[in-house]
Amino acid sequence: MSVYFAPNEVGWARIGISVSTKVGNAVIRARVRRQVRAMIALTDILQKPYDIVIIAHAGFLTKTFQENQALLNPLLARLQPKTTEEKK
Repeated sequence: MSVYFAPNEVGWARIGISVSTKVGNAVIRARVRRQVRAMIALTDILQKPYDIVIIAHAGFLTKTFQENQALLNPLLARLQPKTTEEKK
């Protein structure tokens, strides 16, 4: 799983989910998107002002929901707003 992000001026998160056709057919890819949305709902990421793209790669469904969530949470934890000291 890959996560790309950039700050935005909207004030809340905008999230895009991309699932490769290598993951499976349309039904399987829709299942992956639903799982990623459920993982996002369990976090507080929606209140942060970022544009986020989450890319699920082949092998996503070979892991359990909890294992995938354990992979996604550290990636989303990097989205902490910079303090004034870090901006300098």
